[in-house]
Amino acid sequence: MFSSAPLCFSLLSSAPLCFSLLLYALLSSSLLLSAPLCSPQLLSASLCSSLLSSASLCFSLLLSALLSFSLLLSAPLCSPQLLSASLCSSLLSSAPLCFSLLSSAPLCFSLLLSALLSFSLLLSAPLCSPQLLSASLCSSLLSSASLCFSLLLSALLSSSLLLSASLCSPQLFSASLCFSLLLSALLSSSPLLSASLCSPQLLSALLSSLPLYVSFSSSLLFSARLSSSMLLYAPLCSPQLLSPSLCSPMPPLCSPQLLSPSLCSSLLPYAPLCSPQLLSPSLCSSLLPYAPLCSPQLLSPSLCSSLLPPHPGAASRRLSDPIT
Repeated sequence: MFSSAPLCFSLLSSAPLCFSLLLYALLSSSLLLSAPLCSPQLLSASLCSSLLSSASLCFSLLLSALLSFSLLLSAPLCSPQLLSASLCSSLLSSAPLCFSLLSSAPLCFSLLLSALLSFSLLLSAPLCSPQLLSASLCSSLLSSASLCFSLLLSALLSSSLLLSASLCSPQLFSASLCFSLLLSALLSSSPLLSASLCSPQLLSALLSSLPLYVSFSSSLLFSARLSSSMLLYAPLCSPQLLSPSLCSPMPPLCSPQLLSPSLCSSLLPYAPLCSPQLLSPSLCSSLLPYAPLCSPQLLSPSLCSSLLPPHPGAASRRLSDPIT
């Protein structure tokens, strides 16, 4: 999907969410896949070296890659072959470094929180241990509405664009691992669905105190179901997690009650959300005023056709046409 250095630079300079996802894929892929993004054909050695040696970025990405994917924990990034024991010890135990990351790097903050919320039962060294982060900081992380929203959008993009496309090819990942990745993207956005938070009493309290967040979660759930049938294997709208009455409405993400059109326009730079079940065509037109990700500069029209579901009013418009 990312086939040239200019394209990578374009992503890095123009789309913050793409930047986040590209770097996330860069680290998790380059050390674990047979076709790493840091090959000379994709990114120059100097750029890769800069990306992988940046203390704050590398720290957050390593933690995210290490803690998020349950099937990859058998080959941990902190093995002697990848990182020295002393470096791993420093990464996993340095509270001052964590505070520095959290205060200075939004991407690192987002990825750290994603790792924290994704699979709490799988963390061998929980980020919220007294040795790493104080209880007060962890409480702040778990209650930050803005970061939860950021993660929700990040997971939405990754599950509907990256993970449902080339990353889930048989050559790269098995079906079971793809399912794990897709589910991880969905779960990482929502502490409501984290295994450790699903007691009926706590879930009820969270749902009653976070109606806006629940609406976002419902919209994400709906979008994820549209993008991948694998998620239907274990529906999140089961009575054990969310009540049927909550799951059924699936409120639109960009309704005036939730987000202003101006904010939506900056958060929705591509078209999958523009299905009639989620957003009306007229609203989509007003929310997508600039070149979508499916422009010829980023993705080929044929690839976009396989990724983006059609919606009324778009049948005669090519995916590469600007939306006005």
